[in-house]
Formats: sequence, C-alpha cells, structure tokens
Amino acid sequence: MTETTFWELISTSKRQTTENKYEQTQFLTNYLSTQTEEEIFSFEEQFQKLYAKSYTSPLWCAAYVAMGGCSDDSFDYFRAWLIAQGKEVFENAMQNPDSLVPVFDTLRDEGRGDYPGFERMLGVPLDAYIKKYNFADRSEGMDAYYTKLDKFPRIPFPEIVFNWEEDDTESMKRICPDVFAKYWDDPF
Repeated sequence: MTETTFWELISTSKRQTTENKYEQTQFLTNYLSTQTEEEIFSFEEQFQKLYAKSYTSPLWCAAYVAMGGCSDDSFDYFRAWLIAQGKEVFENAMQNPDSLVPVFDTLRDEGRGDYPGFERMLGVPLDAYIKKYNFADRSEGMDAYYTKLDKFPRIPFPEIVFNWEEDDTESMKRICPDVFAKYWDDPF
C-alpha cells in the first residue's frame, strides 16, 4: 500500500461514515479484513510513518492548548485523530497547527462532547487481522499479529525538541496564536 492509497482509503472511510468516528474504524477494519495480510501490515506501516512524522512540538502545543493539557497518551490519540481527518487536514496541520481551528470548531459544533483524540484508530490493523482470521480468542489473535508485526522494521519517532513550555503562555501563543486565542480559555 502506497501513501497515496492509504490516504485514499482514509478519505473513503470518512465519506462512507458520517455518524461518528467509531464508524470510521469499523469501515476500515471491515475493509482491511477482506484484503491480504500484506495489505493489513502495509496499512500499519503507512499509518506508523505518518504517526511518527506528526510527533512534533508545534502539533503537541496545539493539542495542549485545544484540550487544556495533553499527556503523552493524549498526544498519541490526538495524532491518530489527526491522521483519521485525512490528507489535507494532516498536511495543513503539519505546516501550520493554526489550520486546525476550523477543524476543532466543526468538532465542537457537532455537539457530541467529542474531542480531538481517537485511540481506537491505533488498533485498526490489529482488529482487521483478528477479524480476517476469525480468532475466537482476542488475545490469541493479538499474539499472532504482534509476532508477525515484530518481523517488520520499526518506524522510529524523531527526537522532539520542545519550543514551548506549559507555564509560558507566550511561548504557546508564538507557536499557534489562532488556536491559543480560540481555545486557551475554553478548551475541549
């Protein structure tokens, strides 16, 4: 699976599922479970490349401001959510985290009490693998999946150098002034 094919699949999953983000993971899981094992692991690889690429200080700053704080785990879920938004949103955010303001606004306007995080997106390839091979015992499926996944090279995260500090609001304003102006006093 190429990166282009990956983004096309994400786009299709968003078009096919308008109710909520969990339907998006169901769509992706169902689709991938009908593909070859190679395609499932290739999806994982493409996802992990983008996941590592988005491990940046400016994005973490935007997530921190918008959510009123952002732990390591919350940033993981934020990046999974960001990928699930599609190529255009992802690439725009990589260039300028302030591009997320209208995306955040739409999320908030939907009124479902949602926030920009999507932990379940991280498990799509695993769920597809388990469904494909119809494992009755989830832990058995997990063991088989991770045994095979271990044979693939790991995508390393870049070393992150923070250019903002939690207790220095001016440093956050410099990184994402629009996100700060809109969400600092009223986070998700």
